[in-house]
Amino acid sequence: RVLSESHENLSDIAVLAIAVQDHGISPKETSNRRFRLAKMRELLGKDPTLQNLAFLGDEVPRYYLRMKAAVSAAEEQLPNAKLVIMDTAPAAILGCLEAPYMRGEPLLTVNVGNCHTMAALITNGRVGGIVEHHTHLMTPRKIENLLIDFADGRLTDEAVFEDNGHGAFFLSNPPSFSRIKSVAATGPRREILRKTGLTVHFAAPAGDMMMTGPIGLVKAAKAKLKL
Repeated sequence: RVLSESHENLSDIAVLAIAVQDHGISPKETSNRRFRLAKMRELLGKDPTLQNLAFLGDEVPRYYLRMKAAVSAAEEQLPNAKLVIMDTAPAAILGCLEAPYMRGEPLLTVNVGNCHTMAALITNGRVGGIVEHHTHLMTPRKIENLLIDFADGRLTDEAVFEDNGHGAFFLSNPPSFSRIKSVAATGPRREILRKTGLTVHFAAPAGDMMMTGPIGLVKAAKAKLKL
């Protein structure tokens, strides 16, 4: 509606990429916090790139109700566009990697969202591990220790879950924090990292922190559609 009222022509849009946060509807006996990370690990186990956490419109699993609702709305408004959809946190982390200073390996990227904080270890474009916690439980000291322990491999899934976070998993041996070449942060509550002892780059690809998600979506769409 916004684009239409701005007199934009929507008939020739080829691709629409969308990001929504979606825990997924977990089985009754499974915590939705565990379910969310378990499904990410399942996908990354097949292909450990953040782009593999994106779906084409007709690929969205039935348990991602928000994503399926977004796809349905998009198909109604833009029936000729190809659709790509993914979760907001991985999209933002993927966008961080496009910042010019994110060079050298390994990398640690952090999205400090309003509700969730997600961090990923990246080496040669491949995800080595992911941790997700709740932002409202983070203090500067706590998030600093969380990230260092994560990169050192001392952080356990159970410890994060018992602390009311989502959890953590590793797909390869963690590099140790001392070997991390760059730490990049994005997200609306990233300022908490200024109060830590960490050296952090605040990602602003295209000159604006709010572009990390959209740029991540563009990268994911190109990968999924082989553009």
